[in-house]
Amino acid sequence: MKKIVQIFFLLCTVISFAIQAQDRTVSGKISSVSDGSSLPGVNVILKGTSTGTVSDVEGNYRLQVPQSGGVLVFSFIGFASEEVEIAARSVIDVRLSPDITELSEVVVTAFGIEKEQKSLGYAVSEVEGDILESGRNTNMVNSLAGRVAGLQVTSTGGAPGQSSRVNLRGVTSLTGNNQPLFIIDGIPMNNSDDSNTDLTDANTTAGAATPNRAGDINPADIETITVLKGATAAALYGIRAANGAIVITTKSGKQGDGKGARVTFSSTFMADEVLRTPDYQTRWAQGSVDGVYANGTSRSFGPLIQGQDHVNALGQTLPLRSFDNLDAFFETGKTFINNVSVTGGDDVRSYYFSVGRTLQSSYIPNQDYNRFSIRLNASTKVSDKISTSFKLNYIKNDGDLPFSGQDGNNPIFALYQAPVSFDLGGYPFQNEDGSQVNWRGGSFDNPFWTANRTFVESQVDRIIASADVTYQVLDWISITARAGSDYARERRKDFKDIGTANGGGGNITNNNVFRREINTDIILGINRNITKDLSLNLLLGHNINQRDLEQDVTTGTELVLPNTPHISNSTPGAPIELLRRRRLHGAYFDAQFAYKNMLFFGVTGRNDWSSTLPVDERSFFYPSVNAAFAFTDAILLESDILSFGKIRASYAQVGNDAPVYSLAPVFEQAAPDDGFTQANAGLNFPFGGRQGFTAFDDLGNPLLKPERITSLEIGADLRFFNNRIGLDVNYFQTESTDQIISVSVSDATGFTNKIENVGQLDSKGWEFLLTATPVKTSSFSWDISANVSRIRTEVVEIIDGVDNIFLGGFTGFQVRADIGERYGSIIGGAFLRDTNGNIQVDSNPNSATYGFPQLGEISNLGHVEPDWTGGIRNTLTYKDFTLDFLIETRQGGFIMNGTTELLQFYGRADETDDRTTPVVFDGVIVNEDGSSRPNDISILKNAAFWNQWSNITEANVYENNWVKLRSVNLTYNLPKRFFEGTFIEQARFTLTGRNLLLFTNVPDIDPETSAFGSGNAQGFSRFDLPSTRSYGASINIVF
Repeated sequence: MKKIVQIFFLLCTVISFAIQAQDRTVSGKISSVSDGSSLPGVNVILKGTSTGTVSDVEGNYRLQVPQSGGVLVFSFIGFASEEVEIAARSVIDVRLSPDITELSEVVVTAFGIEKEQKSLGYAVSEVEGDILESGRNTNMVNSLAGRVAGLQVTSTGGAPGQSSRVNLRGVTSLTGNNQPLFIIDGIPMNNSDDSNTDLTDANTTAGAATPNRAGDINPADIETITVLKGATAAALYGIRAANGAIVITTKSGKQGDGKGARVTFSSTFMADEVLRTPDYQTRWAQGSVDGVYANGTSRSFGPLIQGQDHVNALGQTLPLRSFDNLDAFFETGKTFINNVSVTGGDDVRSYYFSVGRTLQSSYIPNQDYNRFSIRLNASTKVSDKISTSFKLNYIKNDGDLPFSGQDGNNPIFALYQAPVSFDLGGYPFQNEDGSQVNWRGGSFDNPFWTANRTFVESQVDRIIASADVTYQVLDWISITARAGSDYARERRKDFKDIGTANGGGGNITNNNVFRREINTDIILGINRNITKDLSLNLLLGHNINQRDLEQDVTTGTELVLPNTPHISNSTPGAPIELLRRRRLHGAYFDAQFAYKNMLFFGVTGRNDWSSTLPVDERSFFYPSVNAAFAFTDAILLESDILSFGKIRASYAQVGNDAPVYSLAPVFEQAAPDDGFTQANAGLNFPFGGRQGFTAFDDLGNPLLKPERITSLEIGADLRFFNNRIGLDVNYFQTESTDQIISVSVSDATGFTNKIENVGQLDSKGWEFLLTATPVKTSSFSWDISANVSRIRTEVVEIIDGVDNIFLGGFTGFQVRADIGERYGSIIGGAFLRDTNGNIQVDSNPNSATYGFPQLGEISNLGHVEPDWTGGIRNTLTYKDFTLDFLIETRQGGFIMNGTTELLQFYGRADETDDRTTPVVFDGVIVNEDGSSRPNDISILKNAAFWNQWSNITEANVYENNWVKLRSVNLTYNLPKRFFEGTFIEQARFTLTGRNLLLFTNVPDIDPETSAFGSGNAQGFSRFDLPSTRSYGASINIVF
């Protein structure tokens, strides 16, 4: 028996060795396609078996596999799984791609609370920080364009330091703020561009467009951005989030990652050039009368340029020729972006420290914008129950910004209209006596004078800081105290030298703006299983928010010395001081129930007490409810077609308080008009050593109550074919009532307007998000993400006797909110038409407009709101190469193209070139009996024709359709073998293009920009600072 046992064990040993001889070891490294970083904790399974392992902290793995054949399966949360045939290889390195079709495990919602994506009863979109950084936009807001359904970004122009307007799901306020609240690491932050601080017009078309403050944030510091679109998603933030919220989470070290300090360095260079310039006629010289040369005019209806002698603006007799003035003026802008960060952590503490520097020169000479940023994020576990975190960001911006819009010092205004026969690049911009050399007098400057003798200098120091302490009372109860502040001080100087158009004897304005926001929260969190199947996540909180605005303005005129921008070099006027202070208290709760992790129900409520409302109306409560049902989990559906399905619905009501000082009359410095001279010219204050004040135009209202915004949303999340295809659909409708606006009153009151609770806006829309992975192999993948939005905002009512509200514009052209129309109507002179809609031609031979189209009545020429918007992103990865590109489009709506209008009037537009060939305008002549016949009057399209054409607003109102190739990135992740034995962990190189292509039916301009800046009036462009096309390269190295 003993021998039998010995023989048995001997046979087992032999068989064991034989089996082992047939096995082999496969090893490798697993990393991310996005940035090449190592991926620890990846599951590696031999397909069809239970044999497997996980990668270590450096992403390395080792696994025993059969001698031949076999397939390895690599899977990791948030990444697409990969199946790789082993074949005869012993080393298999794998790069996993982010799974854009997979529902995220968690997303950051209100107050930085992380929640499971599938538990949400409302729409939330998340954009990863590496996507923002890859766009190489210096203003991170612009990087959101085209990536989020329902989100629209509009820029004031492409020069450095320009502001951008963000809108989510249409308009909720007739005249108030329609931009979302920005939150950074749980703290509200200021996103004002300070072009309007109650001393200027919010929809101004003059002055300088200053940056919106969200653009201060360094994109390299951002981990994620979560877009809370609906009222339900943002309800916990209270009245300030009535338009939604954009939640920014910055980077931090990871506790317990065991990697020690990691240093990341990135450097980017971009070259910026003007994306689009007008199409010009280049054959006709300066002159106001057809065929006659003349200096001193901005019009180009002079003689045909044939080399004939002429006396130029300098008094020189030279042959007449044409010049490329745009090429002479525009430069190639340059952007340098450098960032260094150090991050690390252990089981107790973590840290993230970064320094960033951006240097940006403009395509306009002598214009630049620079940013310096330092950030420190740190956290520590004081004990098993107490943890703390601290975040500090110091930002310093400085720049010389251009004037914009209709300001006479906007260099684009003069540049675009400059006659082709004026040698802008060859002539000096000033005479020997220091006076300006120009082709015309009046209100516009030589662009080179503007670039050298005028400026808007801005210097901003900003500190955003926050700290929180969390005490874990029990495993399921926690208390968090959080405090934060956003402090910004801007020193702005506007300078116009002696000899500047509309500058008199020169002027200088020192404008100091100080903003401070303090925010505190105390939050009680309860996360408890009520039963085996039912859980509760409860949040109770209290918030105090205070915002202060102080502004000191001193303007000096009649400069003594030229080119000396100092207030002591002027005759200073009376200083203006502005103070705005408001406080908000809020108490809130959020209760979320989950049943078997498939049925979710939530209810929130917040009560705010606002200092800007009357005492009796100061307190107001607004609730929200939401529900989600993951029906595929409920029925345990196992389908090769439908992988996951969820339906959701929400209802919410939010409020909005009044602007400061809306309850009683406010006094301002007097600027009286004596009836003969300009305001403040006949009688100046201080007068006789005494100051004077007058009541502000708006009469306050002590009976105001808060605005109400009610929102309903339904949607569905569907995933197909093992998450290879995803579809997210949302429908929403919003009703905004009790609008707080300024309406006209009788002059007998002593005021021009009164603040009232009136008006109603209704918005509704659809949002679609489609994600897909059409191709996926071990070495190649193709991911698609496409979004489409269709939003309608209607003005339902204003107040009895008032049919519209002015939003922005001029005499003869306006953008208004008209009852019964979509928000933002273009109002102007229309073509006179017959009963069939044909354009009517003037048939009176004694008329100055004989044969020309006729001007009809002031009419509604179209809405500015797009019919639909969309974006599509493609990511193609082949081994170590990744190609990523984004296309954005807006279709429908209308735009008034004031640039083309004035270029036609000045005779510079390409369509004014043929001015000697007789033509018959396509229209009709209305007979005396009212019947119409085709026009047969032959005319010349000369100066008189374009005079009449420019009087008709409708002639230059275009349907606003455009498609942009928004960004292209080609990235190469250098193989690890390049760095073996070095201190470099990984590196990647990227070629970047931004705004490379534009397709549009709108002539001469980029229709995405707005002359009205970030105000509510949109749909108008007139000599906006042109947007840019950019090319560049960047390198990212991790040590």
